[in-house]
Amino acid sequence: RNGAGMMARPLPLLAGSLSRPPRLRPGDRVGVFAPSLPIAAHYPDRLAQGLAALARTLAVEVVPAGHIHDPGRGFLAGSPAARARIFEDMVRDPSIRAIFCTLGGFNSAEILPHLDVDLLRTAPKILVGYSDATALLLGVQALAGWVTFHGPAVMTQFGEHPEPMPWTLDSLRQAIAGDTTGIRL
Repeated sequence: RNGAGMMARPLPLLAGSLSRPPRLRPGDRVGVFAPSLPIAAHYPDRLAQGLAALARTLAVEVVPAGHIHDPGRGFLAGSPAARARIFEDMVRDPSIRAIFCTLGGFNSAEILPHLDVDLLRTAPKILVGYSDATALLLGVQALAGWVTFHGPAVMTQFGEHPEPMPWTLDSLRQAIAGDTTGIRL
């Protein structure tokens, strides 16, 4: 049952191997998405710092979803269906090679029943987040077979003052843009 007491539709789980998305390259476009909390709208300076650090440290063009600037409704950066559509728009856009989460929260799992699994299976992308976004990462992995990345969020790690920690950036670069042969975790 979902939060409204209605039965949620069953989600088809994917059996088999995982699809690793293409490596991130300098100049690629990276989407930024709020899977749960609208916290970025309440801390615009930290958001700006995080977006700038993401662009600078990975040498990418950052494409923030419009909803990250909206204060939302309490703890929601939009309805579950709206957040799912925003995520799917980034998946559909062939110019966006990676999707980073602004932050976690406690309700990213709500979007999973609203995702078009067939769409997700056609275009694996780099998906990076942590905290509650882990539910989204694992859901997309189970439903669509993507390799996903538990890693730095825009507001917290990339928004650190004065810069993100070098070890965090080096590890992230190696995982999403480098040669992962023999990667040490």
